[in-house]
Amino acid sequence: MKTKVNFIIILLCVGISTSYSQNNDEINLLKKILFHLKNNNIENVEEQSQRITSPFMQSFVDCELQFVTFQKIQSTTFDQFRSISPTDQNQQILFHIAYGDYLSGTEKFSDASIIKQYETAFHMAKAHDKEILAAEAIRRICNYFFKTQKNISSLEEALTRYKHYLYDPYEQYKYNYYSLGLKMQQNYATGKSAPSTKFSTLIHLAKRTANPILIGEALQLTGSYYMIFHQNKDSTTHYYTLASNSYAHCSNLSCNIKSYGLEINRAILLFENKEYKQTIAKLDSLRAKKLPYQNLQERLSVFQYLKSAHLQLHNYKQAYQAQEIEKRIQDSLDLTKHKIAINDIQTFYKTKEKEHENLQLKKDKKNLLLLSGILLSLGLCIIFLLYKNMLRKQKIAAQEREIEVQRIDKILKEQELQTIDAMILGQEKERQRIANDLHDDLGSTLASAKLHFQHLHKNIQNPKIKDKEALFTQTNLLLEEAYQQVRTIAHEKNSGVMANQGLLPAIKQLAKKISAANKLQITVQDYNLEERLDNTLEISIFRIIQELITNTIKHADATEVDISLTNHDALLNIIVEDNGKGFDATILPNKDGMGLKNIEKRVEYLEGTFEIDSTPHKGTNIIINIPI
Repeated sequence: MKTKVNFIIILLCVGISTSYSQNNDEINLLKKILFHLKNNNIENVEEQSQRITSPFMQSFVDCELQFVTFQKIQSTTFDQFRSISPTDQNQQILFHIAYGDYLSGTEKFSDASIIKQYETAFHMAKAHDKEILAAEAIRRICNYFFKTQKNISSLEEALTRYKHYLYDPYEQYKYNYYSLGLKMQQNYATGKSAPSTKFSTLIHLAKRTANPILIGEALQLTGSYYMIFHQNKDSTTHYYTLASNSYAHCSNLSCNIKSYGLEINRAILLFENKEYKQTIAKLDSLRAKKLPYQNLQERLSVFQYLKSAHLQLHNYKQAYQAQEIEKRIQDSLDLTKHKIAINDIQTFYKTKEKEHENLQLKKDKKNLLLLSGILLSLGLCIIFLLYKNMLRKQKIAAQEREIEVQRIDKILKEQELQTIDAMILGQEKERQRIANDLHDDLGSTLASAKLHFQHLHKNIQNPKIKDKEALFTQTNLLLEEAYQQVRTIAHEKNSGVMANQGLLPAIKQLAKKISAANKLQITVQDYNLEERLDNTLEISIFRIIQELITNTIKHADATEVDISLTNHDALLNIIVEDNGKGFDATILPNKDGMGLKNIEKRVEYLEGTFEIDSTPHKGTNIIINIPI
């Protein structure tokens, strides 16, 4: 029986950050922490972190230290970190990076939830030219796809983005490591292999980092290459020995996990060379090792090969015991629902115990085939009926969504009409009030001033008229009074239609009203918006956000919308993100019906920038920057 080789490579994805600060010393400090974190220099990180003054950054470093050390973040640590609000753009990016690390260390969340956090961090960093933070986010995306091996095309796409952020030897090594590993996965089925010179280059890049974990990792991958594609035992053993020596230079948990994976590869090499007793001895030593937060997939590989080795030696009892443990591990990984297979060992024992039943089973073969055909036909009918029922339910659900969209659209239109009516009524009342003020106050004042001027004009040369200076003074006072009345009217006029409410409360009220329908939940986050903006600007921004929400309801099929407003350095940053079906942003000019062109024109009128980031089935992220 030809056994498919499953090479095990454990990847360490560390969270690194840098913080925006007006003080260059703090920036340099965070760069040092960045370097030590990704090179697993835990003691140096703890020493440097004592100089951090920001509570958010200190809590972030605590989370990442746990992630580097144990490959997961404790819930209590992350809850404490989450309770501290980010204060600038960099900290918002770091929040999404740490959030993704927390989710990836648990088994309760989907791949999409994890990747969403990393993608949000990457696009925010890219939009603000944060090279280091962008590298941290995209490296995590590549690492996740490479580690899970679930979506090769997504890994390939992520690598095309990663190659633009290789700012130091560590990032250059990681890019080449993921690229070579991807090439090995793609060529495994065809029997092709990458040139060995590429692995020499990878080892050279690892040595440039002076990181024993990366050097061992590169040597281990090279050994797997010679084992899988060339079946070269000597070369494989040589590189595995060098990798083991490199891992021996450090004693942290990451090195122990890497060493554990290397020993599994060595056991696989023994198995492929049919050295079954040595394979069993190696795997028995591995099964006795206990590592905190150990990768269950590795434990599964240990017992899979242990079972196969015992089978080759006809040790059926030991093979059965190994398979029982394998099944328990599969249950923990939730793999048994999709990968239930005939138990070879149980079949053997059952066959031995029921040999006398085999002849009868052969006689009944035709009946079994007939019964199988009937059951298959029945199963196909049931599947067909279930499929038709599913289509009907989908059609009904689509109709209900359309009705709900129309209802919400009607509510929004009614709200807009009510707002317009209220605005018009308010304008009419304001005009009437101004007219009354002009007639009652300003008119009488100017009339009195006119009489004074006429009196002065007629009697300016008349020597009989005394106290002319007093008359001039009184006239001047009347003019001053008229001027103040004009200023008061102008000041009251400029108070605007949103004077009583303001931008932020208006947006939150809109979000609350739409979320009340329980079909679309809208959350609003604001940073540094304690002071009011110009009334005209507030109205324009409110209309932009209102139209974006309307587009989401009409076209996105989303259930969640996140709105973020940040005032930083005289620039208002608006991010509207949904989890809907998304669209191809490259064909935006042909989508005038979505209203995005009108929004873009409004933003250009305000001298701002408008950016759309959307991919089909992955939601939409709109970033707007407006000077204030």
